[in-house]
Amino acid sequence: MIADRRPPAMAIACPCWWFICILVLAGSGSAVRADVLVLDVCMKQCNEADLKAIGNIRRVIQTEMRNPYHIASPEAVLQRFGRNAPLPAVQDPLLTTETLESHLRDGIDKWSTAHINQPRENEEAVKILRGALTEAMDNPAVAFSHPRLRPLIQHAYIGMAICLLRLKRLAEAKSAIADMVRATPETSILDLAGTDADRVFQLSRNDLLARGAGSLAVQVDDPNVMFYLNITGQPHKGIFAADTMLAGVYQVFAVDTAKRSRRFYVEVPPGGHAVLDIVWHRDSQFETPSVRQPRIGFTFSTFAERQSEAEYAGHFATLVAGALVVVVGRITWDGKDAMIGAHYGPIDTVPSHIGVIGGIELASARELATFLLTNKPAPHVVVLDAVPWAHPSSASTLAEDNASGGLARWTIVGGIVAIAGGVGLYAIDNSSRRTAPYGVVAGVAGIASLGVGMGSWLQRSMAPRSGLMVSVGASTMVGWTGRF
Repeated sequence: MIADRRPPAMAIACPCWWFICILVLAGSGSAVRADVLVLDVCMKQCNEADLKAIGNIRRVIQTEMRNPYHIASPEAVLQRFGRNAPLPAVQDPLLTTETLESHLRDGIDKWSTAHINQPRENEEAVKILRGALTEAMDNPAVAFSHPRLRPLIQHAYIGMAICLLRLKRLAEAKSAIADMVRATPETSILDLAGTDADRVFQLSRNDLLARGAGSLAVQVDDPNVMFYLNITGQPHKGIFAADTMLAGVYQVFAVDTAKRSRRFYVEVPPGGHAVLDIVWHRDSQFETPSVRQPRIGFTFSTFAERQSEAEYAGHFATLVAGALVVVVGRITWDGKDAMIGAHYGPIDTVPSHIGVIGGIELASARELATFLLTNKPAPHVVVLDAVPWAHPSSASTLAEDNASGGLARWTIVGGIVAIAGGVGLYAIDNSSRRTAPYGVVAGVAGIASLGVGMGSWLQRSMAPRSGLMVSVGASTMVGWTGRF
């Protein structure tokens, strides 16, 4: 992820457990591009209803709206981001230190026993070593989990390059060892690996020098984070800056003291300058598709954390230029599942239109997606005035409002019950049962209670409300006001 310190192109936020961010990207020239990238956000943990809502909105966008630029699957979204997004440092959750070590040693042993005139054995060694190095690059958290793995990775680079040299595939040999060349501050590996390996190392280094060097700055805002340039590189904290770096792509592996980790890619252009600015709280919360959950987006543990949601989403919007933003998510509306969405312009911090619709079925997803992407009226979409997360105080405001509303309801119910009881007591009054006085008292109390409750209810209902207010519960947000 290459950061150039430009301000975010927009802000995205949402008040619900999950939401889907649809980035509609405008292309260059007179033709309008509409690449739709779907991101999702989870509060603590998703459930089946969240996944159903997300699946339905993605299905509508991907298969029914029939726009070739609509990209809804998490895998396709990740591909659209390319190297610009933070990636998991464990791509394969089943890969263990022992398995990776075994694969590396198998390749190194195969290289060690193969002779220069045995092409089949050298081909097999290349295949094993390439697979093991790919595993290490895709899973740097595993590769760094034990100190004995890093020297094995170095030897795997060297072994693959030598085997390719034996097969007279010099260009591939130089490319195979290039990552190690970039990560090695020394100009030679003669003492480490011998003449043949150093020959390929020098040839690869010369090619990289011929392209021209650039400069690189990597910055992490969390002092608890350690980062490495490539899996054979040295550890750094805080800021790394170098005026002369061999051109090419560098993998940056970052891990904090809590063992949370991510991998990033930054490309140093020949004669240019590259900056990788890692905002750890943001980037460590960005999740990508896994075997367990088909998602790509953020995970927040508290609503307080979600105050940074707009900043985070705006940052990811800048990774693909010219983004419009629509935010859609599952909510609770009057005790039932519903979806809410907001549409943002390229530089807007206020959504141009916001809608909510009951249900999370395909019909609801269809109406809400149509409204948000076309701004056309939809029969069942409620149009709102403002997004609730724009006014943090509104959560407590509506919590009090809901409490007073509940009290008013119970006061009205109590009044009706008291009146009914009073009428009953009055009706059964006779010479042996003098219940009429009690009935009158109960009726008067009931009428008074009913009057108070109705007055409170009418005052609450008629009070002017600006924008959208939301009540935050333990696991959901309930209740909206606005215009229809």
